[in-house]
Amino acid sequence: MKYASKNEYWVDPNTGNPRYDFEEMYKDLSDPWGCEEKNSSITNRLFLELLLDENSSYNRILDLGSGKGSLSDLFYKKYLALLNARNSVNQSNPKIELNQISPFEMYGLEYSELAVDEAKKLNQNIKFQTFDLLNSTSIPYQDIDLVILSEVLWYLVSDLSTVFKKIHQCMRVDQERRSILAIHQYFPGDQKYFRNFLDGETGFDSFIKKEGLFETEDKVKFFHKNGDSVLLYKLTKL
Repeated sequence: MKYASKNEYWVDPNTGNPRYDFEEMYKDLSDPWGCEEKNSSITNRLFLELLLDENSSYNRILDLGSGKGSLSDLFYKKYLALLNARNSVNQSNPKIELNQISPFEMYGLEYSELAVDEAKKLNQNIKFQTFDLLNSTSIPYQDIDLVILSEVLWYLVSDLSTVFKKIHQCMRVDQERRSILAIHQYFPGDQKYFRNFLDGETGFDSFIKKEGLFETEDKVKFFHKNGDSVLLYKLTKL
């Protein structure tokens, strides 16, 4: 390993500054954040339940920071199964199988080329590509109905305001049916880094109100014994 721990690939422990050495991280660690292992966790299951119900209708879905594609793949299959169930009720609509043309489009944007290569192998129906969100002027996809941010806030924290503006601009404009920004995020009870950018859960809630781009529709909090927590947000575009 290049560094002593996985955290050191994205933050310099001596200075507390972002490092973001993701390409090296994926070279050294096959599943650095345990995404494949945690795919069936209770937080992931509830996260998908927040986003997928009998009324869900997404034409274009974007997973920002999609990593090796495990959550993207899980969402894709569950949403397709939901649409299959709806279509089976209406016999005039043929049932859509996984290997047929999807009735929706899904994209995954990820900084690491190695991670994107693995994601493409996992699900060829999702359009994965490399993308540097912090240093790009805009997101390459528009009219997005659902944007997913799963465990990436800390990697974007140095310019979170600009990032959220880019996300807001790429989302569909429809006053009758607002687009959704879904966030799955771990917050450490003892936050060691980046307090100057974002001070935990309270700081993030204040950030959302201050920016005025989204409002909270649903929020679920999971507590850990050590004081850490996982927050699930379903935000609607204003």
